[in-house]
Amino acid sequence: MEVEKNWLKFVISGKVSDYLKYSESIKKQNISEGNANAFYNRGSGYTGDGRGGK
Repeated sequence: MEVEKNWLKFVISGKVSDYLKYSESIKKQNISEGNANAFYNRGSGYTGDGRGGK
């Protein structure tokens, strides 16, 4: 829920600081779900589920 709230705040404001809060909340959520590297393993060339791509 916090991730979505931070995203909407960034979309409305367009501030870099709000985007940084959003990306930090993604990291915290992934760590709490036991998926600590999911945020960093999403390269543009990776399409497999093993690296977080869809």
